[in-house]
Amino acid sequence: MSTFLSHQKNIMATLPCLSISSHDYPHYTPEHPHFKTEVRQETKPSNETQPESIPAATWENTLKTSINSIVSIKATRVRCLDTEAPGAFTATGFVVDPKRGIILSNRHVVSVSPIVAQAIFCNYEEVELTPIYRDPVHDFGFLKYDPSRVRFLNVPGIELYPEGARVGQEIRVVGNDAGEKLSILSGTLARLDRQAPDYGIGEYNDFNTFYLQAASGTSAGSSGSPVLDLHGRAIALNAGGATHASSSYYLPLNRLKRALECIQADQPVSRGTLQTEFIYRSYDELSRLGLSQHIEQRLRIYHQESVQGLLVVKSVLPRGPAENQLVSGDILLTGNGRILTHFLDLAELLDTHVGKTVDLIISRGQGQLRQVKMLVEDLHKMTPNQYVEFGGGLLHDLSYQIARAYGLSLKNPGVYVAASGYILGTAGALRTSVIVGLDNKKVCHLKDFIDIVSKIPQGQRVSIRYYSLSRPLKERVMVLHVDHIWHKFRRAIRNDTLGVWEYENLDLCFSSSLPAPLAIDVLENVSESSSPLQRLTKSLVAVDSYPPYVIDGLRTSHSYGAGVVVSLDPPLIVCDRDTVPVSITTISLTFGGSVTLPARLLFLHPFYNYAILTFDPSPVLEAGIEIHSATLSEKEIEVDDAMHYVGLGGNSLPQVKDITISALKAIRTKETSPPRWRAMNVEAYKTNQGSLNSQGGVLADEEGKVQACWMSFSMEDERGKQTAEMGGLPIKLIAPVLDRIRAGETPYVRGLEAEFWTMQLANARLLGLPDHWLHRYNVPGKYSGVLYIIGITNTASPCAKVLDAGDILLLVNGHTVTSVSDLAQFSEEEELSMTLFRNGKEIEVTVQTSYFDGHETTRVIGWQGMLIQNAYQAAKEQMQKQVPEGLYVSCCLLGSPAQVSLEPGVWITEINQQPVHTLDEFLAALQQDTSTLSIDTAMSDIPSDLTKDATWLLESPDQNQSVISEKKSSHVHVKYVTGNNSTHVAVLRLDQHYWPTWQIQKSPMHVSGWHYSHSIEWNGRV
Repeated sequence: MSTFLSHQKNIMATLPCLSISSHDYPHYTPEHPHFKTEVRQETKPSNETQPESIPAATWENTLKTSINSIVSIKATRVRCLDTEAPGAFTATGFVVDPKRGIILSNRHVVSVSPIVAQAIFCNYEEVELTPIYRDPVHDFGFLKYDPSRVRFLNVPGIELYPEGARVGQEIRVVGNDAGEKLSILSGTLARLDRQAPDYGIGEYNDFNTFYLQAASGTSAGSSGSPVLDLHGRAIALNAGGATHASSSYYLPLNRLKRALECIQADQPVSRGTLQTEFIYRSYDELSRLGLSQHIEQRLRIYHQESVQGLLVVKSVLPRGPAENQLVSGDILLTGNGRILTHFLDLAELLDTHVGKTVDLIISRGQGQLRQVKMLVEDLHKMTPNQYVEFGGGLLHDLSYQIARAYGLSLKNPGVYVAASGYILGTAGALRTSVIVGLDNKKVCHLKDFIDIVSKIPQGQRVSIRYYSLSRPLKERVMVLHVDHIWHKFRRAIRNDTLGVWEYENLDLCFSSSLPAPLAIDVLENVSESSSPLQRLTKSLVAVDSYPPYVIDGLRTSHSYGAGVVVSLDPPLIVCDRDTVPVSITTISLTFGGSVTLPARLLFLHPFYNYAILTFDPSPVLEAGIEIHSATLSEKEIEVDDAMHYVGLGGNSLPQVKDITISALKAIRTKETSPPRWRAMNVEAYKTNQGSLNSQGGVLADEEGKVQACWMSFSMEDERGKQTAEMGGLPIKLIAPVLDRIRAGETPYVRGLEAEFWTMQLANARLLGLPDHWLHRYNVPGKYSGVLYIIGITNTASPCAKVLDAGDILLLVNGHTVTSVSDLAQFSEEEELSMTLFRNGKEIEVTVQTSYFDGHETTRVIGWQGMLIQNAYQAAKEQMQKQVPEGLYVSCCLLGSPAQVSLEPGVWITEINQQPVHTLDEFLAALQQDTSTLSIDTAMSDIPSDLTKDATWLLESPDQNQSVISEKKSSHVHVKYVTGNNSTHVAVLRLDQHYWPTWQIQKSPMHVSGWHYSHSIEWNGRV
């Protein structure tokens, strides 16, 4: 029978189908010896626990009393560790020690990962929570709050009463069900010995314990709810349920109660393991496994029918303490001289013998008894208590949960990649990879990884050896580019006393010197190739771009293509913007498939789909690789011309093909989601051979002179999938900017922030264009058309005040324009005189052009998980009415305060009622310390017609003023505008510990060309 199971947590939308055995395990009863002991302890004289002291109970009275101790938990998992994913979720907990402020919930709520959580009581009082304990295996944990913060509610606490669980008992599950504030679900306990639910490989799973089962349809958000008996005592903890059935699964409280008592006594909660998973089997199955009949008979007599099975070894981790001692199918009989028949018996034995040897007797095969001795290891040491942030990713030691799921050894296992981030992503070491080697050195634990990375110089490329958990026997060796410019390298260590993970920065190996300039005479020392076209292949270079941040609407973390060397003095390369889409990126060049070196971006054209790079060619020349500068020709290509394509194929090897030009066609792109740069107002050559199955290259004549660059134009199809179209960009569109750079001038272009297209003369005639204009544009033997404006791409631009969609361009500075490429001749004009045809009339206008420096986004601020930047062209284009005067949110990281309250693609216009139009104004608003502001919340003149109650409500505050200021200092009001120009206000709960403010900006004073500010003062704090 297949059962669909899920944790009660709303961060996981869909969970896999898993097979659970339908074997009907015998029900445990309170007559079991373990329960007898607990009952005897419970019946000692005590006013608190004597049933006689409890008034006549009804469910109404019970729930009325219990609800004050049950809280709704709002939590955000700020990092992804182990099996967990970052994000916001809701859950439930209940107070088990009101004096100390201890709340019990599930392990998957308390989390192995760092969390930020708040508890909301039934009267809507909110308190901060700190995690103080999460069990390494079982699904429970504890959080703590300050009891003095609960000022308007009496919290009695809920007693843990594990002995109260009985088959057939009526129960109530009270908690935050499916996101509701409070829900009360009834049920009846059906089983006390259910196998622990299985949530799938790679997910958190409990084991080595029984679960209780009842027909009670709990759902997401009810994780951590108490399972109450009629007297208001918790007899179990809600943990999971079947998604396609009304069954719920509850964790017994026996081991939870022990853990709570240890915490209350300020003692560590010892947890032992043999790195072995056991499973409960009934006598009929034990007989098939070889259990001797006389042992079965004696056990039945000993337990008087209350126990009808034993624990059996299910799996043993390799190289663990039980390897070569236990094997799957071994039946556990005794431990340290006592009969072990229950998970609780085994847990008590292991938890009290951490670091010591235990003596087990097992039955193997056909009833053969064996005695084995094993060292009990510490379970807590197998749960991640520290992690490293490296290149935007996150790593930690391999956990017991992961090792158990995939049958891995915990002895020198390697380092687990919980999030790949930027650097590891470039090498393909994605989440669920395990790194076992770096820079030709072995990586056994996290300390090894830290030691190796700290000695690798910035910018170095080293080998990395890893495997994916989906294919653990297939190791891969890749090249890792160690690039520390963009992110911190730091370690976090868990502090259960404070409930936070404390950070420390780690050492890095940076070079403080700039590379030596290359002498010009060295550049000329190159050999000649046999033919012009073969020589041209020596101008080709493979280009890779790795953007470290999600900015400017990016959807990929790696793009690649071909570039062409167009100058060696200065060294310049031209490539397309599908390869290098943004300014903030790491660019690498590969020459001849032999040498890889970095490049720096000089210019991004705002319309024409090309980027210009510079580089240091000395490593190429020193390696003996022939390199040439392509000769450019601005001669226009005609349709049906025979040309030569010289470019890089899919394998990055040079290829030369004979082609025929079929057309000069305008490139038609459309707006993308999220907004991303797109080419517009540009034409490209097409060939009879289609895309040429290439990464890119050039179109050249017989003499090897380049007349067009063969480029990839990024697009998006109807399903939102990123695609590309190949075409030849005429050299005449690139040459003006190249000439400026060669002359040592600052490159720039000017243009109109509007999209143009060609209209057939027939359609223009229908719109009323006069005959004398039609005759002027009707050129025999050529395509006849006029340019018109499709739309304005920036409503805040100068041209938006003058031009309208639908305008037909008749003359620009006295010249006729028949194609979008004709606009290139005005790329340096600050002002254009235009004759337009609008609404049946000719009009004369003067239009100011916009200035583009080719740098685009060169500064980004990280704040509360948001990436904030100046608005870029594509974002402005998609505003429906007007461009807001604010800053653009390009990304909201998972697990951040931003993810909880905002979404990417909005424009922040105010912070705490202070307008922010620039990034500097934004930082200034953050640096204002709101906790010291004098807040006047009283009305200066209270109206006289108010009732007495209303007047009392509006009177000046007194001692409560400090409470208001404190609340304000922990929250920020963010006013923002959406894409449809709707204005909203969000309240962000600040988290400066896990989400400090930082910024990256272009800086020629730094070796890398970029300056990363790791921490910025904010509200008087760093």
